[in-house]
Amino acid sequence: MITMSVKQRLLLPLWMMLFSISFNSCVLDPEFVVYATSIELSSSSVMIQEGEKVHVNAVVLPKEADEKTVVWSTSGAKSKYSNITPETIEVQGMEEGQMVISAEVKRGTHEPLRSSITIDVKPKISSLTLNKTLLTLVEGETESLIATISPDNVINKNVVWKSSNESVATVDQSGAVKAIMPGTAIIKSILIFSKLIAPINPSEI
Repeated sequence: MITMSVKQRLLLPLWMMLFSISFNSCVLDPEFVVYATSIELSSSSVMIQEGEKVHVNAVVLPKEADEKTVVWSTSGAKSKYSNITPETIEVQGMEEGQMVISAEVKRGTHEPLRSSITIDVKPKISSLTLNKTLLTLVEGETESLIATISPDNVINKNVVWKSSNESVATVDQSGAVKAIMPGTAIIKSILIFSKLIAPINPSEI
C-alpha cells in the first residue's frame, strides 16, 4: 500500500495542472494557423549555357504564414545544386536540355504548396571559324568575312572584329575588311565572354 501525506496530495493535482497548462499552450488551434498561399520564384536567368550557374529566389506569401520553410528539388536535365538556404538555391546546368527547379512548402494536413521554374540549358560553344583563312586585297578594296559559331543553338553569338594594324587594313563590326595601304594585318574575330579567337591574315595588301 502506498500512502502519501496531505501535503503531497495537494501538490500532485497542482503539478498535474501546471503540466496540462504547459502542454496545452504548445498546441496551435487550426483556426488560427496562417498557411502559405503562394510561392513566388525568380531567377537570375531563364537561359544558361552548359556548365553555368543560375540563382533562384523564393518568396513565400503571405509574410505572416506560420510555415515558410522551402524544400527545393530539381528535375529534367542533369544538374548540380549548392548554396541552399530557405530562400535561395544555386543550380548548375550539367547538360543541354530543360532543367526544372521546384520549391515546396508544407501546410499542415493540407496539400503542400508547390511552385516551379524552367531553365533552358544551351550547349557549350565548341568552335569559331571564318569562311576564309587568307585575304589578298588591293588598296581601297573591301571584302566581307563570315564568322561561324558551332553548335548553332548556343546562347552567346556576340562576335567583335579587330585589326592588328588599322593603318594597313580596317574591319567593321559586320566583318567587312578594307585595305588602306600596302602591308600586312591580322584580322581577328573574337567571341565575347569566350576564349575563342579566329584570326585571318590579309597579306600583300
